[in-house]
Amino acid sequence: MKILMVQTFYFHRGGDSTYMLNLSDLLTENGHEVVHFAMKHPQNLPSPYSDYFVSEIDFPGLLAERSPKAAWTVAARSIFSREARENIARLADATKPDIAHFHNIHGHLTTSIIKPLRDRGIPIVWTLHDYRQVCPNTSMLSHGEICDRCLPNKFYNVVLHRCKKGSLAASVVAMLSMYYERLTRVPDRIARFITPSGFLRSKLIKGHFDPEKIETIPNFVDLVRFRPEPEGEHYLYIGRLSYEKGIDVLIRAAASLDTGRLFIVGEGPVENELRAL
Repeated sequence: MKILMVQTFYFHRGGDSTYMLNLSDLLTENGHEVVHFAMKHPQNLPSPYSDYFVSEIDFPGLLAERSPKAAWTVAARSIFSREARENIARLADATKPDIAHFHNIHGHLTTSIIKPLRDRGIPIVWTLHDYRQVCPNTSMLSHGEICDRCLPNKFYNVVLHRCKKGSLAASVVAMLSMYYERLTRVPDRIARFITPSGFLRSKLIKGHFDPEKIETIPNFVDLVRFRPEPEGEHYLYIGRLSYEKGIDVLIRAAASLDTGRLFIVGEGPVENELRAL
């Protein structure tokens, strides 16, 4: 089978990119052919398809300009990309994939890439790595508190509460992007959504997604590289140190145990707060 793998970043930037690259390797090892579509970036891995990748856009840099033109560029590109639509159409024509597998595409690639694939009869599977399908802030958090006010389809709440970076402008763009996707019926145009947990699946259903189109497949682990050992009483967290990961809860839970040690490997915005616990 030939699979068109779609992810914004084509390097080990975070959990979503790492999962996509590991999945690509696993599929290749099992005899499948993987074609990649992403955004151009200096850290990208080599790819025979890089000529089809979309131009890099630096959203934080544009927002730092604080100009109307930059703000309009960010807003427009976050919702629709003509370049992405045209490039993925050319790539699909050149490679003729059997199926497309989406990962994180919002903001840089956008859902504008869906139509050319459907026009060519290519079914789309979408693995979700966050709550972006039902939460404009992606995390179901608002100012550090758990929040599901936008369920179902009440995305105006992100503006009322300025959930996106505490910014009115960013929250408006996030809201418009969500309503645009509902207006263009994005959920109806995806053959299957894959969630890594039953909890995320339940939130999609609460957001009026079709339960028959949602499959729960936990993230896999390479047991050649990471072997579980029966000996020893210790626990390990590896990843970004940010609030939504719930590492503070993990630390308090580990402290309540009589045995075992918790090791944390990573860096991020809440590192100092975690060290203080």
